[in-house]
Amino acid sequence: MGSAHVRRLDLSSAIIAVSWCLLVIATGKIIVNYEDTRILSFPYSGEWLSTIHVFPVLQAIQTIPIRLALRGGAGDQEMGGTEPQTPAQIKAKKLIDEAWEAHSGGDSHEAERLFKAALREDPESTEAMTKLAMIYEFELVRYDDAEELYKRAMALAPDDVSMIYDYAVFLQERRKDYDAAEAQYQRALILSPNDPSVLNNYAVFLQECRNATEMAEEMFQKSLAAAPNSSTALCNYASFLENNRGDVDKAEAIYKQALDLEPNEPAALYNYAIFLEEVRQDHDGAEALYKRVLQVDAADTDALNNYGLLLQNVRHNYQAAARKLYEQALEADPTDLAAVNNIGVLYEDSLQEYDKAEQYYQRALQIGPDDVTSLCNYGAFLKNVRGNDMRAAGLLDKARGLDPLLAERLIKAQDERVDEGQSTLSRAPSSNGVSDTWIPTSAKSS
Repeated sequence: MGSAHVRRLDLSSAIIAVSWCLLVIATGKIIVNYEDTRILSFPYSGEWLSTIHVFPVLQAIQTIPIRLALRGGAGDQEMGGTEPQTPAQIKAKKLIDEAWEAHSGGDSHEAERLFKAALREDPESTEAMTKLAMIYEFELVRYDDAEELYKRAMALAPDDVSMIYDYAVFLQERRKDYDAAEAQYQRALILSPNDPSVLNNYAVFLQECRNATEMAEEMFQKSLAAAPNSSTALCNYASFLENNRGDVDKAEAIYKQALDLEPNEPAALYNYAIFLEEVRQDHDGAEALYKRVLQVDAADTDALNNYGLLLQNVRHNYQAAARKLYEQALEADPTDLAAVNNIGVLYEDSLQEYDKAEQYYQRALQIGPDDVTSLCNYGAFLKNVRGNDMRAAGLLDKARGLDPLLAERLIKAQDERVDEGQSTLSRAPSSNGVSDTWIPTSAKSS
């Protein structure tokens, strides 16, 4: 589902990365969301999978598009459980499928309406509850509504590992309630001790939220022992080695191993692309990998944002091509905060078209009024371009109140960019796990 320059997040299985903690720091304006770290986006390529986190690499600030299908729970089974039996359940299931189709088409509000209709038909549909909760969490940024639905679903299915896992990630990334999140991870592992997705995401949690490097590596290794051919787990472990052990050669070997297993897996492709771009300075190699992702899925918003950032930041006189990529991301998902923020930064920094830049920053806040990256981007713009210190302070203070650590990172990065005569961009999240990756858009999510 994933951004700006986003580093990998570790969620588990399929994405890209977004989620949600997902954040990556890129070189340009700060566009980071959540987690946010590779911030993931809702995966549009299939059934609702568990959400996956990608491990974040603290580089440039980026926002990650979040794919609803990415959270990694107990495997790749469809969320929600049992086959519909009564006429009401059958009708509810049809409405759920229509809602998911509406979401995949970028119409989150229509998806919300249809999920609510499904719940009127079948008030105990945990599938409808969980999917609507993810839309509230990732798309509509209504965390209280999302949490209520997660809790309702868990009350009906208290031993459903993927629900417990999703709620753990929510507590980690949205509420920043690390003690409660860890309790849910541990509960999931009691029920399913060898679940690779839970192990993988718990490893990311331990490293990012507890700074427990040794224990995190133990969880990564258990995850890979349980699922040695998981490209998501391999990419997250590679990111861990790269960023926490400094073993870039071993990390690269593991990225390549992930691609050998799944040559067309978008998350693996753009995680390795980010590695080539940031660590090896191999921009041609990174560009080739972004193009491969887009050959697999021309509407992959993470790849579109990251490729746009590469063109904007590395290639000379490629602003028009970068803008086209961001616009393609918005065609695929009109609510993609990474793309909205990245276009705003492009207009501000590269084209000096400040009125257009402000329109996009305002649009970002309309989509996500509590998005820390968007608040910081617009706040910095008001301060540095408009000279409106009072209004800027209000936005930046709100960002600090929502996520003090992320806000200070973004504000510091922007101040440094201003000192250097340029703004900060964000990169899109990768689609494998959920970790904190930064991307040049708004937002690695985490």
